[in-house]
Formats: sequence, structure tokens, C-alpha cells
Amino acid sequence: MRHEDDVPTGSVGSQYDTTAWLQRAAVGKQILVWKLFREALTFESWRLVDSEPERQLDGCRVLASMWTSEGESGDVERLMQVQIDECPSWRGALSELAGFLSECQAASLPEAATRGVEIGDVAYTGVSDVFDTVFAARANVALEVRSVGRDTVSVEDPARRLDGLFTERPRPTEHPVNPTIRSFEVDKPVISRGERVALHVRASDPLERPLWYQFFTNLGEFFIEDDRPGFLSNLPGTAEIQVFARNENGLVAQSSLEVRVE
Repeated sequence: MRHEDDVPTGSVGSQYDTTAWLQRAAVGKQILVWKLFREALTFESWRLVDSEPERQLDGCRVLASMWTSEGESGDVERLMQVQIDECPSWRGALSELAGFLSECQAASLPEAATRGVEIGDVAYTGVSDVFDTVFAARANVALEVRSVGRDTVSVEDPARRLDGLFTERPRPTEHPVNPTIRSFEVDKPVISRGERVALHVRASDPLERPLWYQFFTNLGEFFIEDDRPGFLSNLPGTAEIQVFARNENGLVAQSSLEVRVE
């Protein structure tokens, strides 16, 4: 089992500059995805055909699903496999990405950015001219998106859709059955540099639909510990932390708080 704070080494460390990965997560470390569920996922022109039960692997919540898209002839041989690993931290997501890469038969995969694909904090694509595979880590999430059907198709757009889902701050909605954040609190409003504190959010949906959460900060980073989101910063300043609670229909509630780091 990989420790979620380990810098990937071994064969992956020799094939890829994994030490540099840590420096490229400046955006992702200030985002946290928590309690994501499959029903929150939609892809234009793709239809869900199968979804595995959620499972735990190496401390991550794993969501795996299969999607189909009809070709011009109406066939359904265009299949896409999506795996999303929600990890305890952004470092854990990088470790999961290393795991994805270690299972590839190719000696080394190209970085997505070198092929004009801006996805993730760190991302790689398959070697095909068609973007049939994308591996990425963004925030505390690792992604594996593959074309697995008889017809090879590009999965670039679905991968971009997932990346945007995690990084874009949604606009709060107003609706008769909107979710509600009843409270959003931190254990201590003033902390020392490097001190870890838990964040407490209580939210509900009037129709009892499940909710998933996004956290954003301008300072520091997030983690999940004992199935609860937390925050820390190694730099002093005032962290402005926002939380968004989202249901499967795209309705959104928002709240915020501040933490002073001394």
C-alpha cells in the first residue's frame, strides 16, 4: 500500500519527474472534493451503461463507471471507462496517479500539456494520435479516463469536463428544493503555521438527495482525516475558505469562513 504522503519513487520515479509534481499542484492543493458520487457525473453525448459499487482502495474512495456514445452509424461500440479516486489529500492523488502510470505497458507517456491538453495539476495521455487515454491528478482526485470499445475515440472532452467540475466554483442557486448549509465552522479560528484543524459542515437537502462538497481557499491546503475535511497552512495570513454543497440535479448552496494563520 502506498502512503498517501509519499512522493512516488521506484520505476515511476525513474520514468517521470515525480519530484516536480509537488511543485505543480499549487492550484489543486487549495481545492478539496469530498463525498463525490456517480450521479453527479454527466458527459455530453455519453450515456451511462454500467457503474460499480463504490469501494475503498489505499485509503481512497473509488468510483468506476462505463459510458457509451453512438457513432455516426448508430453503433454503440464507442465505450469509455472512467475511474475517479477521491483521496485524503492532493499528495494522495499524486500517489494514485503514479499507481495508474505504473500499470501502463508504455515505457513513458507524454505529458498532456505538451500535446496541448490543459488538464489537472499533473496529467498524461496515451501515445495514440487520438486522445484515447488521460491520466490526471487534480486537487485530491486522481482520474483515469480510457476509450475501451471497438472504436477508438477521444476522451479529451470528458476529461476536461471532469477537471472543470472539480476546479470551477459553482454559482449558488435559489430553488424551492435547494440544498441548505445549516452551519460551517472550524475548530479554531486562529491557528499556528502547520497546525491541522477540522472543518465542520452541516448541510441538508429537502428531498434527502445526497450531497457532495467542494472547498476552496486562497491560502494553505486541505486534507481529509477520519472522514472529515481539514485545513492547514505553512504560511501566515488569513485564509478565506468557501464550501459548496451540490446535489445530483446541480442545485448549489454556499457558505464561507476565515481562519487566521500566525
